[in-house]
Amino acid sequence: MAGAFGDGYPGRQRHTPRCSGRIMSVIENLGNFPGTRVNFSKLSIFHYDVPARDFSTGFRFINNVYLILDGKYRYLHPDGGIVEAKPRDIVLLPYGSAYKRVLLSGDSLGSGLCLDFRMVGEDGQELTFPPYVTPLATDTDGYYEKLYRKAMREQLDAHGGFAFRATVYDIFDKLFAEADRFPPGSPWHDIAPAINIIERSPQNNRTVVELAGLCKLSETRFRQLFRSYTDGMNPIEYRNCLRVRKAKELLRANPLYSVEKIADMLGFYDAPYFIKTFTRFVGATPKEYRSTVCENESGIPDCDMVSR
Repeated sequence: MAGAFGDGYPGRQRHTPRCSGRIMSVIENLGNFPGTRVNFSKLSIFHYDVPARDFSTGFRFINNVYLILDGKYRYLHPDGGIVEAKPRDIVLLPYGSAYKRVLLSGDSLGSGLCLDFRMVGEDGQELTFPPYVTPLATDTDGYYEKLYRKAMREQLDAHGGFAFRATVYDIFDKLFAEADRFPPGSPWHDIAPAINIIERSPQNNRTVVELAGLCKLSETRFRQLFRSYTDGMNPIEYRNCLRVRKAKELLRANPLYSVEKIADMLGFYDAPYFIKTFTRFVGATPKEYRSTVCENESGIPDCDMVSR
């Protein structure tokens, strides 16, 4: 498949996250203010315990990206719209929104991690999202929780201001791009948890059954959706594609790394299987690839997968 190791992710390129300035691009699209430079202010991240009683807000005065840790919620909009959210879901509670939040029966207390922020344009005017609670992603593997807690530690550090903003921007970058890539109603929304886990940790050897379980799908249905997303690649092959891409980076950047070390770092069972897989994707063994790249950067094409 041509382009398997080019920019972005393998699979359908129209769903690839933006690689340049994508925080601004995605937020502009969500908020419907294209071409406007967005400045962030009032950044704050904290843990929040939700009381069991119902809660109504007539007007939110700050945006909040809420990562639910405990409790199941129902958000009721004045126009009759309903959004339900469960533990590990991440929802956008936008500035200007009005809703009633109901902690569903059986949950005496809810909790979560809150990321507050404001957005201001170049003219100093408040920039806003549509005033509806919006699901963004599901933190299936705890990836976003780790980023939230990292930002919380940096926020408390007297010298951590720059690091704190960098981590918050990293959250925005990944989270809003993910929401843009797999919006509700997308044909591949149901398999987003598996795709995200494979792409974040290709060295992890989760089975197809485990990946299907994360998506709450049968193995058959999961495989069907996955192949439609990747133009025919199965989950193991997709993961190997990502591993080979990373292997090429390691071979170029770390001449002292042995083939065995790289195979182990990337989760291959042994070096022979790594060599076989690498050769099938690239058309050269790892040693041949490293030798050719070192001698002539244009020697082996970087964006062709020889066979599947």
